[in-house]
Amino acid sequence: MSASPWDFDYELDLSAVAALAERCGLRGPLTRLGAGWDYATYVCAGTVIRIPKRAGTAALLAGENALLLQLPDDLSLATPRPRAALAAASRASPGLPYDCMLYPLI
Repeated sequence: MSASPWDFDYELDLSAVAALAERCGLRGPLTRLGAGWDYATYVCAGTVIRIPKRAGTAALLAGENALLLQLPDDLSLATPRPRAALAAASRASPGLPYDCMLYPLI
């Protein structure tokens, strides 16, 4: 059980984030951008890696990812644009029990 409501419901190990970046073909240093109530965010090779902290936020992130993948490419405002290949590669894995969202840094 989490110590506070904004904690992870699992133990996040940075090596799991690095392994995800590598599986997605991202090379370079992994930098933590920050964390909020629902997600921790890292960047590697110009790509944002958004990691849900809990099961409830993982479900919301999956819906957001699906919606963003359906948007047209010619939007006039900067919008996170996940790529389908990265979405498939970001499926739950050892150390990361929930799907993550990856998109180019905007």
